[in-house]
Amino acid sequence: MRLTEQEQAAVSRGMIEGLLRALHAEGVLPPERLELVLELLCMLRVAAYCRVSTSQEDQRNSLENQRRYFSEYISRQPDWELVEVYADEGLSGTSSDRPAFRRMLAAAAEEKIDLILTKEVSRFARNTVDTLAYTRLLRRQGVGIVFIGDHIDTRQNDGEFRLTIMASVAQE
Repeated sequence: MRLTEQEQAAVSRGMIEGLLRALHAEGVLPPERLELVLELLCMLRVAAYCRVSTSQEDQRNSLENQRRYFSEYISRQPDWELVEVYADEGLSGTSSDRPAFRRMLAAAAEEKIDLILTKEVSRFARNTVDTLAYTRLLRRQGVGIVFIGDHIDTRQNDGEFRLTIMASVAQE
């Protein structure tokens, strides 16, 4: 039987927690440090991605509203830590040359992100093939994506199926 990335992460965290508790039992790790480290260990590192396709004033306001929404949304979750709100302005979702998107992918590859939030599939990518390729790449790295407006979570069993349908619609 093969473990999923999330199950592997849980096992790794469990092993680390056991090691920390053993260090505490030996007197190497004081109680206050143990609790702090365990709290940090359980935090989900969450990033958000937003994009607008033009640099017009109303779109810039929309981008700022999206940034604020994600920052506040993530900060209200007690076991989430905001990594960054990545935002591309004036760039099409069909373009693979989106600087903030690339930085987000690089941070995920460096294991700095556990979960990415985005408003909807069309904000993430407009091409079905790209959408699936990016989500599969991120899943292999242990990173889930939640498309809030589309009610899709790639960590769920039907996530990719639902994502494929919505990505096809976004491509139109």
